[in-house]
Amino acid sequence: MVKISSLFLSTALNGVAVFWGWAITNERFMFREDVLSVEPLTVSVKEAAKMLGVCERTVRTLTKNGVLPVIRIASRVLYSREDLIEFVRQRSKQEAGN
Repeated sequence: MVKISSLFLSTALNGVAVFWGWAITNERFMFREDVLSVEPLTVSVKEAAKMLGVCERTVRTLTKNGVLPVIRIASRVLYSREDLIEFVRQRSKQEAGN
């Protein structure tokens, strides 16, 4: 049995990691492509607005008022998916309490 180690390259396209590779096993060439879904940890203002079902201006206002946590990396303003989910949970609890 002949087995030679594989070479794998990866790229990320629109949040999807694609792995290409080749291997020689039993003197045969094999080509393999696996697609794995990769969720980004953060989203843009536009994506956050879409997730919350509000306009971008509302997201910016909530950020400015300190209601919605923000992550700044260089000139980018990003929002953690976890923070957005927690924000919705807290709002749901507040509404249920009233």
